[in-house]
Amino acid sequence: MHCHLSFNNLERLGNRVVRLFFSQIVLLITLVLPLAMYSDGKAQTVIPAYMAPSGPLEVTFSGKILNLKSAFPVGTIGLQTEQDIYKNIEVNAEGIFSVTLPENLPLSYKLFSDKDFLNGVNVGDIIKIQNYILAKNAINDPLSLIAADVNKSGKVTVADIVELRKLILGKIDQFSTGDSWVFIDADFPLFINNWELANTYVSPTDDNDFYNEFLAVKVGDVDRLIFSRQDEVAVRNLKQKEILDLSREEGKTTLWLAKSNETIDGLQLSLDLDPDLHIYSINPLLEDNQYSINEDGRNIRIVLTADEMSVLNGQPLFVFDEPGAKSDNATLKLTENFENMVVSDGEFYAVAPISLKENPVSESYVSPNPFKNNTSIYFKAEAFEDVQVTVYDVNGRVISEQKICALPGQNSFSLTGTELSKAGMYFYSILGKGIQSSGKIMMLD
Repeated sequence: MHCHLSFNNLERLGNRVVRLFFSQIVLLITLVLPLAMYSDGKAQTVIPAYMAPSGPLEVTFSGKILNLKSAFPVGTIGLQTEQDIYKNIEVNAEGIFSVTLPENLPLSYKLFSDKDFLNGVNVGDIIKIQNYILAKNAINDPLSLIAADVNKSGKVTVADIVELRKLILGKIDQFSTGDSWVFIDADFPLFINNWELANTYVSPTDDNDFYNEFLAVKVGDVDRLIFSRQDEVAVRNLKQKEILDLSREEGKTTLWLAKSNETIDGLQLSLDLDPDLHIYSINPLLEDNQYSINEDGRNIRIVLTADEMSVLNGQPLFVFDEPGAKSDNATLKLTENFENMVVSDGEFYAVAPISLKENPVSESYVSPNPFKNNTSIYFKAEAFEDVQVTVYDVNGRVISEQKICALPGQNSFSLTGTELSKAGMYFYSILGKGIQSSGKIMMLD
């Protein structure tokens, strides 16, 4: 913040104080204490010829947001002084704004915007903050560090990641600070080691013609995506990643995270459900901060980073009841107005449409999994052979063991909750001449 204490400034300030003082005295005399004068023994009221000004003096504040130009998606901003908040101030395509305010306001203000919080915010920002906290990758742009400090604590912490996740998942609709954009005084000497001290308030004066310049920061947009790429994700990169598979089996529809050997840094998804589709079970390995389900159960959002995906790779995420199973996969589709994306090697890719496939197995899988009452272990055999299927508890105790004469192609082994006796994690193994496979089973209460 800059202070101008020159003789000229003091003189101008003194003139304003004197002018204001005398105008108030005249107003008091005129409206409250009329001067009574006597002529020929009779009282007469004399009204002074000078009347006080009809309203306060005004001054026009103006400025420019240097790094916005046409990239700023919100056509209006707010201006906050110590006394008042003024909203819906128009900003043109060049980032220029102007507003007229009473002159006797304190000569300091800041700009703000509380609109369009999700714009520019995605799982890529979570990845950058996470890698910064773990000292895997540095953030060398002070504006990006300001963007990463979502809760304005002066530090970049896990708490900032928590808010970003909640926003993307739709659990909150704005950040805790109420700011979608932050505007920094462009005169502040901003460096990588002092970003947390950056001024947001400016002091317009006669010396600068009540004009100030700003740098804009989209809160949460750590990779500054909104400034470099404004098109939809699918347009930014024409490649698409197949990340989800859908399978159907005996009235149950299962959504799978496709098994992949490819390095994926993270993903975010929004899925719309047909009214006939009801959530039957959720993989217990999915944590509360990784997914959300809206109130009517018609939409699911998912946010996963690389380490979280490694736990769920090739596993079912959700199992749905679908009483009237349809012949296509229209019952579950990607939300159109949401950026469904995969981040891989720092690049953004659109998520390919969900495809209805045969059960995506390499050797074996369990569906539904998790389950409540009944489930089945599925496996493929290349030829006729005897196969032994064994189920163990977490202590290695054999719960079930059965020999099956497998046929070429898909085979299954049914399992009931009664056989497992109680909820929890179990393991299975399949052993035969041409097949050797194992996996996990989760039984719910």
